Amino acid sequence: MSDARSILRLYDHARANGFSVVLATVLRTFGSTYRKAGARMMLCADGSRVGVVSGGCLEGDVTRRAWFLKAVNEAELIRYDTGSGDDATYEFGLGCRGVVDVLIERLDLVNEPNVIRMLRESVAERASQTLRIDLSSIPMAGGESIETPSGDYVEEIRPPTQLLIFGSGADVPPLVHFARELGWSIIVVDHKLPRSMVDAGVNYLSSAAGEWTRQVNVDGQTACVFMTHRMKDDAAYLADALLTTSSFLGCLGPATRTEALIDELALAGVILSDSDRQRIRAPVGLDLGAERPQEIALAIIAEVAASMSGTSGGPLCAREGPIHGIAPTRQDLTRPSRTATPQT
Repeated sequence: MSDARSILRLYDHARANGFSVVLATVLRTFGSTYRKAGARMMLCADGSRVGVVSGGCLEGDVTRRAWFLKAVNEAELIRYDTGSGDDATYEFGLGCRGVVDVLIERLDLVNEPNVIRMLRESVAERASQTLRIDLSSIPMAGGESIETPSGDYVEEIRPPTQLLIFGSGADVPPLVHFARELGWSIIVVDHKLPRSMVDAGVNYLSSAAGEWTRQVNVDGQTACVFMTHRMKDDAAYLADALLTTSSFLGCLGPATRTEALIDELALAGVILSDSDRQRIRAPVGLDLGAERPQEIALAIIAEVAASMSGTSGGPLCAREGPIHGIAPTRQDLTRPSRTATPQT
């Protein structure tokens, strides 16, 4: 979902200028692959491109195949099998030893396609959408077909991570920078924001505690980070956030400062339950030995990303099993896998 905004911007650009546009979507993977199901890349006839479907090894071939689709709504399925042992696999320079099923489709610029509508609603309304694609009539490169138990591809399109930053100090811009690079929704809240705080794609709210919750849709994909550097303000904003469904509440600074925040709340009559305390991450951020604002921002962003993906944030070399969780077995791929031959 991190590419959703970029894809929507490019689609709107193509529609406004009458450029053809093609969308490539990873439908399913097996084994070791760089991207997983739901990864998207959009190609525009003016040469613009956003998103990736691999680590850079498949993009060239996907691009060449894309422009063979001449008709609106024309589509093709491609299976890239880097574990088949076929010599053709090495033409892609792949070393992942996995299978990637990719759907390529030329999009309608007059009648907005279902996938674009759902991406748009997911971003604008912060609501999950269920995308279904009937694969039964879509040809596969080489004449075969990719079968699924239902004949459909089903994907839950979730809204992008939303980052709420409370504060306006010098350590906020680096955090905004990293979050924007990840395609997250970003809202900066403080009761008095400097005029210099203007950044594309960021929503700035000059709002005091008790007011901002009426302006922001906070959900389970929302992370809150409290870094006003003012004890009373951090405590007040934290009290507000505890009443929301935010899944991540991070307090900047040492644990002793957060305990002081909690004491501040207790004096105001706000008593935290054990479950409330467990929601608070203090000090916020992974242990990267961070000192500079940029390093601290990286540590915070890394912990938020790990939390949203349901992982520990530890080193990958210590992880047992697949990097991306449970992948389908080769038996789950109901057709014998074949390697796509590069278009020339």
